[in-house]
Amino acid sequence: MSFTQRAFTVAKADGKNIRGIFYYPENPAGQFTTLIFCHGFGSNFGELSHYGPLFAENGLALALFDFCGGGLLSTSDGSTLEMSVLTETEDCLAVLRYLKEQPEVNPEKLFLGGESQGGYVAALAGARCPEESAGLVLWYPAVGIGRHAQEMRDAGEPDMKELWDVPLGKIYTEDAINTDIYGEIRGYEKPVLLVHGNRDPVVPLASSEELAKDYYPNARLEVISGGGHGFNGHASKKAARRTMEFLLAQ
Repeated sequence: MSFTQRAFTVAKADGKNIRGIFYYPENPAGQFTTLIFCHGFGSNFGELSHYGPLFAENGLALALFDFCGGGLLSTSDGSTLEMSVLTETEDCLAVLRYLKEQPEVNPEKLFLGGESQGGYVAALAGARCPEESAGLVLWYPAVGIGRHAQEMRDAGEPDMKELWDVPLGKIYTEDAINTDIYGEIRGYEKPVLLVHGNRDPVVPLASSEELAKDYYPNARLEVISGGGHGFNGHASKKAARRTMEFLLAQ
């Protein structure tokens, strides 16, 4: 199946612009099940762009975008010093509301998803606006960010000013600590797919096992044998296949 890709820009109320790319099957009369997928900490949508043609060729639409200040190579506006899980949640919801108005999107089958910190953001966005999305796809979601930040503060360690060579502002730690992600997601009643590798050295599999209980009975956990933090090769293909099967089944 042939596909179309087009760049898009979403203007936020604060004047910053979010930039991304939208892949969908080449069928001018169609409205498609759509997944908005959020990149991880310090990354950009280019790291995920290889999934676009795959999804479109299987009859699905995929929207990717860069968070404002989301990474050193972000194409969207803003500095990493201004970024936090809450600013990224605002970005995610702004993109969702933009996509709902696009003629290629079936607004009743618009899903939120993401990897690592992007998974945290998708989960929080879904919980805060449950009526606006049809479900969630969370790959190794880093929902323990706030717990880790609080543990560091309790141990007397300074707040994070840099992580993986990405400079951070005080807002990053403050928003992570002050957001009760577990409390917020427990009321979410739409379908949830959790995908996690059993060899993830950054976010342990136990984290998604806990999330599956929080989302019960609406969640399914797919464990990717040999998968680490960031899927490659066989793990990437399996995660994509499981995600597409989930979306097409809804």
